[in-house]
Amino acid sequence: MFQARWKQLKNESYERHKSSPECMEAKRLSARVYRDRHKHDAKFQAKERRGSLKRTERYHSDPEYRERVRQYNRTWAANAGKYYRERQRAASQQRIRALWEALFEKVSNRCSKCGETDTVVLQLHHLNGNGASERKRMRKCQILRKAIQNPGDYMVLCANCHVRIHASMKCEAALKKFAQQGTP
Repeated sequence: MFQARWKQLKNESYERHKSSPECMEAKRLSARVYRDRHKHDAKFQAKERRGSLKRTERYHSDPEYRERVRQYNRTWAANAGKYYRERQRAASQQRIRALWEALFEKVSNRCSKCGETDTVVLQLHHLNGNGASERKRMRKCQILRKAIQNPGDYMVLCANCHVRIHASMKCEAALKKFAQQGTP
């Protein structure tokens, strides 16, 4: 009697364990280890290809299966896309910060006009006036790398001085245009 009850409890415990998340994860890991161990085995590769071909044939022949796969891919892409975009944005911001630091070390860490040292308001001014075309064809990281390599073509300015310079350049351009047209 005791042994029968013990076997019953053991079986119930095993059934509960089989469906537990820990056991499922162990099964997935063991399958992955098996695949990694046998990935150079020709028979294993053929079996994997056959499984892949079966899934491909089913995808093309069964519209319900195809829609289920498409829906899964859409939801995965939407969720994973957000995650990867956030990671990529954070990495990009980190690279840009490092390039700004290198630029400040190489060129200057203060405004060339007024001497402002707050790095939050410092900007990069193109001395030869091709900033708009450069921003169209290059990314921010590329522009900063170029500024580090050729510091003579750029100037570090605070936001106020940068706006003043561009406003005066626009005034000069307007005066030149007015002078070319002549007075009536």
